[in-house]
Amino acid sequence: MEIAIRALCLLVLGALLTTLDTPVRIILDEYGVAFLVVLPLVFLPARVLLGLGVGGVLLLPGVAAALAQVRAVRAQQVEPWGIVVEWFVTGAYPVLIWAPTLLLGVALVRLGLGRRRATLVGLAVAAAVAAVALPLGAQLVPPRQVAIGIATGGVERFAVATSLTVAGNVAAMLAVALALIALTTWLPASPRRLLVRLGAPLAAVGSMPLTVYVAQVLVLWLLTRGLGVPLGEDHWVVVGALTVGSLLLAWLWRRLAGRGPLEQLLGFISRPPARRTSR
Repeated sequence: MEIAIRALCLLVLGALLTTLDTPVRIILDEYGVAFLVVLPLVFLPARVLLGLGVGGVLLLPGVAAALAQVRAVRAQQVEPWGIVVEWFVTGAYPVLIWAPTLLLGVALVRLGLGRRRATLVGLAVAAAVAAVALPLGAQLVPPRQVAIGIATGGVERFAVATSLTVAGNVAAMLAVALALIALTTWLPASPRRLLVRLGAPLAAVGSMPLTVYVAQVLVLWLLTRGLGVPLGEDHWVVVGALTVGSLLLAWLWRRLAGRGPLEQLLGFISRPPARRTSR
């Protein structure tokens, strides 16, 4: 129930942020839908979730990419249910692609990332998949064209390249996460403490992703709509300022107040009334 309430909150928040018409793609509503889609499956055994996640990451991106090129599918975007088509197929982060990623994450956590063997095996497999899939996908279709959904050289070629690119990106993300787990768990005490301290700002951002995301969207809205600052695709000054500002402010907030404000609010809303009273 708590996950469903959180998903609905993300849907509402995503809709509200979309009305600001900022120069970034709002994805919170798609995350909310993905949570609702995945919710009935999270009670399956970990190995089943792992199989569904791996299979989905390898196959469904290509299916979504192929469907997005079909004229009849694109025509549905102007219908009353166009938002549903965008959520599942044609959006920037379609549920058809990212729901399997959620299943993969849940499965890995349940299999025990704290165990050295599981972590090392997962790290090796993820690194190997990323090293193979990303170059192959780039050979078929340039990654930029995959990102913006331009099919070149035929729909089949584009679909395969999309699956390879998504699988490679997910594998690279998992490899980085598992490497950080290994470093912060098994290093000797002194270097481990140093690494944890150096990574504290990054960990702080990771502990309050919703707050940081919404804050960045509001800053971009203020710059573009309030102050009239033109932002192009290569506006690296703004990107750098948002990155540094997010790291610094999240680190300070975590030291002074703990959880992010929106994370606290979302947790309060999604908790049953009995648990709210007990706290």
